[in-house]
Amino acid sequence: MEREEHVNIIVQSNVQINNSGNSNFSGAYPNEELKEQYLIGLKTELQASKIILNEVSPEFTVQISNFKINESTTTETVSDTVSDNHGETFELTSIDVSASGTLTRVSNGEMFSWSANKDKEEKVTTNRAAGQVITGGQ
Repeated sequence: MEREEHVNIIVQSNVQINNSGNSNFSGAYPNEELKEQYLIGLKTELQASKIILNEVSPEFTVQISNFKINESTTTETVSDTVSDNHGETFELTSIDVSASGTLTRVSNGEMFSWSANKDKEEKVTTNRAAGQVITGGQ
């Protein structure tokens, strides 16, 4: 962006969690904490892009009307012959977070739809726990 934009964020959605696997890492956190962590990350990214959060006199309003977390599991067998775990099978967790809503230009009421998603999956080569995948930790 060439110039700073002033934006107000309005959340009008509860967290919807869908779990189609055997793990339940998303259930380890209260829904409000999951939503709050998402908003912290969103605000950090927006501010890095010359977007100023402004509830009093915004140029745009970002409405979040849909917020979903999909958690699933798959099994994978280690096929690295030099690994101590060669031949072992592990259940790995995948997380997909999606949000959508509208962007409204305050000056004329013009509205635009938006959506965003981020997915992460465990791999047999990672040292990160699934809880770190959910929260974005390293």
